[in-house]
Amino acid sequence: MEPSPNNVSTGPDRNQSQPLLHNDDWNEKVTEDQIQKNWIRYARSIEEQNPRLYSMMYNQVPTLKNGVEVCLKLKNSTQEVEIQQEKSAIFTFLKRELRNSHLVLNVEM
Repeated sequence: MEPSPNNVSTGPDRNQSQPLLHNDDWNEKVTEDQIQKNWIRYARSIEEQNPRLYSMMYNQVPTLKNGVEVCLKLKNSTQEVEIQQEKSAIFTFLKRELRNSHLVLNVEM
């Protein structure tokens, strides 16, 4: 295919926000404050489409252990089911935002 003005890549435009994909090599140091702020950011992003999960996430903020273990205390198994259903999206967001692909979830009741 011959290059044309419509299909020639000039590289990423650093002035435009582009979604970053998950990278297995990310290992930035993460603080509990960063985890909690981004947890709330994610919760706010789903507030309209999933108000029940938003409320739970907003009221159940996780702690951080060992630098990568996101510990979440839940009140009941219904909350656990909700978190497990959304876990992939939540952790894709957290890993991308915090540049740490080693984050894991530990749910306690």
